[in-house]
Amino acid sequence: MGQGFQERYLTSDDGLRLHYRDYDANASHRAPVIFLTGLTRNARDYEAIAPRLAHNRQVLCPDPRGRGLSDYDPDPGNYHPTTHVRDTLKLLDEAGIEKVICIGTSMGGIMSMMMAQSVPERLAGIVLNDIGPVVHTAGVARIADYVGLLEPCDDWAAAIEQCKDFNSTQYANVSDEEWEVFTRRHYAEREDGKITPDYDPGIGNNLRKGSAVPPDLWPLYDAASQFPMMVLRGELTDILTPDTVAEMKRRNPDLIALDVPDRGHTPTFDESMVIEAVERFLAKIDEMA
Repeated sequence: MGQGFQERYLTSDDGLRLHYRDYDANASHRAPVIFLTGLTRNARDYEAIAPRLAHNRQVLCPDPRGRGLSDYDPDPGNYHPTTHVRDTLKLLDEAGIEKVICIGTSMGGIMSMMMAQSVPERLAGIVLNDIGPVVHTAGVARIADYVGLLEPCDDWAAAIEQCKDFNSTQYANVSDEEWEVFTRRHYAEREDGKITPDYDPGIGNNLRKGSAVPPDLWPLYDAASQFPMMVLRGELTDILTPDTVAEMKRRNPDLIALDVPDRGHTPTFDESMVIEAVERFLAKIDEMA
C-alpha cells in the first residue's frame, strides 16, 4: 500500500507484466477515473491530483508498457496508441470497471478519443490534456529530438539540469524544488547507479518514423464529442494551437476549454486551477448520471 493507493499488476495479452496504481474509494457509485499518460510519462505524474479525486471515486494510474514499473516491450513497434488502448481495456476488464472517465495527457488523449470511437459503451467522459485532433508538427519535432536519445546522468543534480534543459520552453515560473519533483517523477536510478528517463528508449522510434500519431484525428474527436469533454491547453504549448481549440469548440459547443498559464506541453495536474477545474467537471458528470 502506498500513499492512498495499491500497487497492482496485470498481464497483457502478449505476456507483459504491466503496473498500475489503484486509488480505491471503497466501491463508490461514481464513475471511476483512469489517467492515460503521455508518450514518456508514467503513473507518478498524477501524485498531486489522484488522491484529491480518490476521496469519492476510484482512480487508476497505469504505467503503459515500456514506462515506469511496467515491462519493456521487446518489439518497440508496439509502443503505439492502438496497443496501449488494448492494454487499457484489459486493465478495465480485470478491475471490473464497465464505464470510466478518461483523463488523457497527450498520447493518452489520443487513446481516449480512440476508445470513444471503438468502445463508446465504456466511457462516461473525457479530459484531453494539451492534445487535440491536430498535433502541431513543431512540437512533435521537438520531442523527437530527445526521446530515447538522452545520455545517462551520474547523479540527480545532473538529471535535474538535463530535464530542465529539454523542458525549459514548456514551463515558466518553476521553482528549483518543483523541477526536482518533476524530474524524480520522470527519471529513475538504474542498477548501475546512473539516472535516466524512466522509459524504454525504443519509445522514440515510432515518433521519428512518423507512426506514433494516427493520420486523421478529427473522426476520433467527432466520436468523442458525444461525451462530456474538457480540454486543457498549456499557453506555452507547441502541440495544441488556439485555432485547433477554436475548431474543436465550433464542432462541439459543449466543450469546456481551459488555458493554463506558465505551462506548455503539458500541464502537470499539480496546478490548483487545473485540479479544481477537473473536480468541477467530474461533479458535472456525476450530476448527469
